[in-house]
Amino acid sequence: LWGRWGDLKRTGFDALARMTNIAVRGQKLDRLTTGIAFTNSTLVLTDTELRRPEGRLHTRRLSIDTAKGRIYLTNVHCGIDFMVLPSIIGPKTAKAVSRYHFLKTPKIVINGEVSTHRDSEKDSDLHFDLTAPHFHWFKFNFTNATARLDWVTNRLWIDDFHADFYGGSLDGDLMFDFDPPVGNDFTFDLGYTNAGLRPLIADLSNPTNRLEGSL
Repeated sequence: LWGRWGDLKRTGFDALARMTNIAVRGQKLDRLTTGIAFTNSTLVLTDTELRRPEGRLHTRRLSIDTAKGRIYLTNVHCGIDFMVLPSIIGPKTAKAVSRYHFLKTPKIVINGEVSTHRDSEKDSDLHFDLTAPHFHWFKFNFTNATARLDWVTNRLWIDDFHADFYGGSLDGDLMFDFDPPVGNDFTFDLGYTNAGLRPLIADLSNPTNRLEGSL
């Protein structure tokens, strides 16, 4: 620890932190270990590992500019519950992605930056590379999904989406605007091949007639 009292620009320290049974915005974390360095109003976390029962999150470097109120993420490898990070970012972000249900914990690599301020959702610039063994959205079930996600302000772009889809495959791009003047806006550009008609219709409705074939 060094510096001048009351002058953060001339104050710094190095530390190693180990914490257990902590919570951030209601999200419980079993264990957190990280190296901490503070200088020039910037907090740098190194070799950070966060553990929960379902997996862990780890990164070599994460920095926080306390003067600007910004968090910078670099190659954050995330193997924990999908809803933990959106809930920490803020309630609007959590609500926007709450309809995506991952039946198995996905693997995600995160880069970008986010604000520490109250309306952090409006000032986010986050990018995700996603691999998901099995997830559910609306009435559809997908397996072995991969995609690139870009969350900028309150808009979400999903590019290069690919998944196994009812015996066939689904590919395409999607965009969601969660903060238009009225409601939510979205656009889809999707294509599917050899999707089994019977299991697809079974998930969409409860038909009395028996359907067969593929699309």
